[in-house]
Amino acid sequence: MAIEIKKSRKGLLHKKLGVAAGERIPAGKLQAALHSKSESLRKEAQFAENSKKFKHSK
Repeated sequence: MAIEIKKSRKGLLHKKLGVAAGERIPAGKLQAALHSKSESLRKEAQFAENSKKFKHSK
């Protein structure tokens, strides 16, 4: 079962954190985003944190 992410939402967290597309988000930036005042940024960061545990295929 694959998770469907809307095309408009892909790469949004990278843009908000100022990380180039295709590069990993530094752990410090991700932790800061988890404690952000912005609810949407917190949710996106939490999804990124959870997706680290997913089984990724290449």
